[in-house]
Amino acid sequence: MTLWDVFVKTGTNRNFMPKNIIRPKTGEVWLVDLPKNNGFCLTGKHPCLVIRRFGNTVQLIPISENKNNLHFAEIPIDRGKCNLIKHSKIKMCQYTSVTIENFIHRLGKADKETLNKVKDFILEGIVNHIQTAA
Repeated sequence: MTLWDVFVKTGTNRNFMPKNIIRPKTGEVWLVDLPKNNGFCLTGKHPCLVIRRFGNTVQLIPISENKNNLHFAEIPIDRGKCNLIKHSKIKMCQYTSVTIENFIHRLGKADKETLNKVKDFILEGIVNHIQTAA
């Protein structure tokens, strides 16, 4: 009997994966239950781009499925990319960390073009911050 058989037979909610097999990797897109915050960031269940994992803590960037009103610090994603069913946008200004308990299931993986845009945005922000401080 596999771990999945045990999971299904115990009647556990099938929308959630057993926490011992959730292993988000850089560049993957996961559905994550984002905790309540200060009111300016996304909360609830949203796709998120995984940036880095440290044990049970994961750095990620939320993805909004509302591509309307694209603002600075938002990277558009066309429908179908990253296995998303709607036109979406990566909300770079909402870079955050959550625990692995908030992860629901893997949606897909970001393509190289999207990952390069995210990397460039992060690096540009760091360089600008250092130049401003100097």
